[in-house]
Amino acid sequence: MDDKNKEWLKAFKRARFNAVYFVEEVWNKAHPDKAVELTEEEKQMFFDAFKAIHMIDGANFKEYFERLDNLKSQGYKDWEIF
Repeated sequence: MDDKNKEWLKAFKRARFNAVYFVEEVWNKAHPDKAVELTEEEKQMFFDAFKAIHMIDGANFKEYFERLDNLKSQGYKDWEIF
């Protein structure tokens, strides 16, 4: 797979399971006349409603949650991480 397709696939996977990313990076750009502005509370609500479970293997389990904790302690929101 070439780099162009890898970029597209990465963006698609993120939009597929992250409603906030979809609204901000896909919907609002495709439909500027119907742009949606979400509050922080709405972003969290939509993220929670449509998030998917990320598959991780047992060897990386601890590392995965340490990374999440680190990013959250830096002030990142759920929808910015995933």
